[in-house]
Amino acid sequence: MSATPEPEHPAPPPAKRRSLRRKLGFSIIVAVFCYAILECVLTYLYLNGLLEPELLWVIERSGTEQHMQADDIRGYTIAGSPTRMACVTTDGRIESQGELKGNNKGFPDRDNFRPQRSHPNESRWAVFGDSFTAGPYLEVNWPDRVEELANKQGRAITLMNFSVFGGGLANWWSVLTKYIEPQHYDLDGVIFLVFVNDLQRTFYVCDDAHHLKFPDAPAKLACGFSATFNPESFESVDVNLMSHTRIVPPANFDDVLAGEWRPEFKRPFDFYVFSRARRVLGNLLPAGDREEPSDKTALSDEQQRLIDDMAAIFRRRKIPVFVMHFPIGSPVDEAQAFAKRLGATYVNAAEAFSDLSPEQQSECWMIDGHWNQTGSDQFAEWFLRFSEN
Repeated sequence: MSATPEPEHPAPPPAKRRSLRRKLGFSIIVAVFCYAILECVLTYLYLNGLLEPELLWVIERSGTEQHMQADDIRGYTIAGSPTRMACVTTDGRIESQGELKGNNKGFPDRDNFRPQRSHPNESRWAVFGDSFTAGPYLEVNWPDRVEELANKQGRAITLMNFSVFGGGLANWWSVLTKYIEPQHYDLDGVIFLVFVNDLQRTFYVCDDAHHLKFPDAPAKLACGFSATFNPESFESVDVNLMSHTRIVPPANFDDVLAGEWRPEFKRPFDFYVFSRARRVLGNLLPAGDREEPSDKTALSDEQQRLIDDMAAIFRRRKIPVFVMHFPIGSPVDEAQAFAKRLGATYVNAAEAFSDLSPEQQSECWMIDGHWNQTGSDQFAEWFLRFSEN
């Protein structure tokens, strides 16, 4: 008995096929039109810093007065006359405001430095760090805050802030070996606060008057790193205008704080929606034979020579050293190798925030990853408790 063939479905009539094609074509046109409108709007907002805003460092400057001057030992010195500094998002929000002011030696400490201690019971520690410790964008940086809190407890603690905003290992070596040691500073200990790529930073130089040499140059900080960790390269650093800095007259700075003026900001052209869709698609595709980057960074021979120079000073003077390290975005192996080579105690500085809830932790940081006044004060309070042990 033969199987009964299934009935064939009749093909749609030509008129219906044309109607379906028209509907499909119209849908595609509408989708493309909507995408084009969305792409134009979001791309415009992104290119002008209104979408996914970034942080700009705005410094007040009146006339030709210079506040940051290049220096072949420290990288730069900070003038004793104060000027305002603010961290402003590209969509106009004020994230932080502070004062750029150096002490008698051009370092970011509100107290003047002298080689000898003021009285026998004074505990004097040298502090080395980067922008988190120099803190010119804050009302009070954490070393100054520690001194305030300790004074209320009747403790005589002096944290001498030798930090370099933007600097790292090479600047620390230079300040210690060419400035602190030759002047025989009395010290009871040394603290290094290490963030991100501090140990990979060669000698850093910065100047806020460099743009004045070029009539058409925008008013921005000019900064740069030496080519290598070889000290012979520290004297010839090429500087470039820093894209996320602005130097403005007092009237413009007042307008920034009042929300009446937003510094001009332009990103390199890129289609916002398309580029992100491409990025998501790329993450979904197999990686193939692409080699994944290693999260371990070894110390080079040149880095080790600088570290050994510092370690020799600490050993000779029998000075205790602490390396306080934030492991977020920074190789732990590298920081621990730094501490071991110095003969220092390694401390996970992220413990300063371990007792905070995620919401409280988020309130401690600005959008570019620097801590704000809340975060700096949180670390200062933790450090003071740590110093009691």
